[in-house]
Amino acid sequence: MARCPPSLLVEQALGQAGASVLVFLTESPEDTTPLECMRSLNQMVWAWMDAGALLLAWPEGRVAWSKAHLDDFRPNVLGPKEVGLFVSAGSVELDGQQLTRTYGLGQFGLPDLLFAGTVDPAVLAGAAAFAVAREQSLRVGDRVEHEGRRWKVASPATSSEQASLKSRHGLVVLTGE
Repeated sequence: MARCPPSLLVEQALGQAGASVLVFLTESPEDTTPLECMRSLNQMVWAWMDAGALLLAWPEGRVAWSKAHLDDFRPNVLGPKEVGLFVSAGSVELDGQQLTRTYGLGQFGLPDLLFAGTVDPAVLAGAAAFAVAREQSLRVGDRVEHEGRRWKVASPATSSEQASLKSRHGLVVLTGE
């Protein structure tokens, strides 16, 4: 299952479900953080699960989870550590260069992350959780560290990268140190 692109997994899971419902949070108080919005949205979505839904999908994050996987999770305790439920990562090639990127940080009002080369998923999860906890984008010069490896935010993505690797709130490029 992990070898399929995340978007294909979501598409396959939704196809197997036979029916689906899209739920959107269209309005929230002005001072509500993206994490609070995600909590509110997921409280509504969990009501569908309580009513018998077997699969929940977050297409922007290219993830889908079965009810069994989510049984112990409660949306009112959603914090940065749980971001991995809604965000995924994948390898992409651009101009002959292998890159690794996140999908779905836009759900938290943040740009997705773009790393040169292949990156340990734990690094991506840590960087995503760090950005969500700060409630703001990683900025040029910020560093992310995981198991002795350090990554530095080098720049916003170029217009070519932005166009090829579409992300609702753009992309931030990280390089290894």
